[in-house]
Amino acid sequence: MVNEAYERWLNHPNLGPSYKEVLQHMTEKEKKVVQMKAAGFTGPEIGTACGVTTSGVYGRLYRMRKRLNRVFSAQESEVYAYT
Repeated sequence: MVNEAYERWLNHPNLGPSYKEVLQHMTEKEKKVVQMKAAGFTGPEIGTACGVTTSGVYGRLYRMRKRLNRVFSAQESEVYAYT
């Protein structure tokens, strides 16, 4: 169920190639956390399944958001450089 929901999310037409690039560089634990979050599990549920604390789950999600923000900020900078 988790992998199916993650695959649907990963292959969603609105998910751009930049997201996919970032996802390819995630650790296995980060992928698992993102998969479970995409499938609708809560932080405590994810923590129990992955063997990490709830704060560890939220820390991983926070780092992933920061990583995605850096990728998209860099892309915006490139776009503005050409205008």
